[in-house]
Amino acid sequence: MKAFEIHLNDIKVCTAGLKSGKGVLSTIINLIEGLDNQPDTISISVSGLNSASSESMKWVQEDLKIGDRILLEVVDTKDSDAPQTTKSHREELSVEYKLKMYHRLKGELSEHLDPKHR
Repeated sequence: MKAFEIHLNDIKVCTAGLKSGKGVLSTIINLIEGLDNQPDTISISVSGLNSASSESMKWVQEDLKIGDRILLEVVDTKDSDAPQTTKSHREELSVEYKLKMYHRLKGELSEHLDPKHR
């Protein structure tokens, strides 16, 4: 499988990959500064979405500092590290969930609906 091998300051942090071969794998480096009421931050996150199982996964969420060095290598490997967190999105696809959302939105938007649809 294709995967991202991430090193921070010459120390391997993780090998992140989608075992299903279906989905999205992302590495994001953020710099947030100068926003009112929010501290300046620099961070890295490695996450993914497994389309086959409808799960989002996170391998790394870490603050960075000036001088940190990041190495991202795209590798072909038979195995990857287990994510630190996994969240299923199957409930969001269920009919029950969709009906719950429908009734909530219908209530919120009732003043914008034609009276015969309320």
